[in-house]
Amino acid sequence: GNTASIIDELRVKVGSPESVDALLASLSAREQAILERRLETFDGQESVLLNPAERRVSQDIRAGLEGSPDYCGLTRIFFDRILDLTIRFVQLRQDIETGRPGGRFYYLSQSNALERDIHFDYYEFMKGTNLSGVVDIESSHVGGGRTDISFRQGGTRIVAEIKRDKQPTRAGQLDRYLNQAGLYQSSNVALGLLIVLDLSPKPHGQVRSLGQSIWLTEKPVLSDGDTRRSIVTAL
Repeated sequence: GNTASIIDELRVKVGSPESVDALLASLSAREQAILERRLETFDGQESVLLNPAERRVSQDIRAGLEGSPDYCGLTRIFFDRILDLTIRFVQLRQDIETGRPGGRFYYLSQSNALERDIHFDYYEFMKGTNLSGVVDIESSHVGGGRTDISFRQGGTRIVAEIKRDKQPTRAGQLDRYLNQAGLYQSSNVALGLLIVLDLSPKPHGQVRSLGQSIWLTEKPVLSDGDTRRSIVTAL
């Protein structure tokens, strides 16, 4: 399982692998279960997701990622935490009151909001989490361009491409952004995110569910044998 592979990596990294085995053997069954749960999160904490709708979205996307290149070991743990925090970001922005003109979240109610509004909001949100030390904004020389938001842990890099869109949401509407989002995966792990500020007209009282706002898709392959590149889209 994933926990076993993490423990194997731990044995390799420490100077005395026997000490790892001795520590595991000394734990009670309950303590071992707690350790396993914490080994399978990025920072040793339980999930940041607080309600069933959030957890359901996360579970569905994780199930869809099974078998994707690079979605394993420590990269899986790292991406899962980014995913969960992105789900949390969308959920909070769906709940929030936009406030008065000029306020921090007023852009969410404006049909002419700029890409930079969601760009900096997502970045500042992530800077306020336990990923603050690994998130960066507008990094150069990545996949031949400049990333919007990137997360780096060791040699692993996860990129979030930021866009805005004024067209009514429908199946395939955002596909034209996938090639650019996938471009940043060409020289690192085949996992990424596309964050889109939806500026389309919305009938009064119509609210898109969280499950309809975050989904997993794949970048269209450029040729036979191209790597499967998985992209989580958050609208």
